[in-house]
Amino acid sequence: MRSEPAELEAFLLKWRRAITNQSDLWEGPRAVGELGREAGYLDFILCKPAGRLPSIWMLRGVLGEVKDYREQKEIWQKEFRDTEIFLAKIAQQSARARGQRRSS
Repeated sequence: MRSEPAELEAFLLKWRRAITNQSDLWEGPRAVGELGREAGYLDFILCKPAGRLPSIWMLRGVLGEVKDYREQKEIWQKEFRDTEIFLAKIAQQSARARGQRRSS
């Protein structure tokens, strides 16, 4: 397999450290342990080819998954907001109906 350009190798070194290290935003060791239980996931996320695709292709795949997740998350958030608004309207209608029955 061809060696990666130096700039990509430097980036991948930082990428791998960020994934495996603990931070306020990421439970590195715990998450890495969970990913390691599933065959191939950790190597894919760490962009370690092990005879598979070149690292740059693996990184594109990871970033593509992140993009897809963000898009899906936005859809879920909109659906959640729509559901909350719908339920609030039902609660208001129910409260009004109870108030009307009490005043009758």
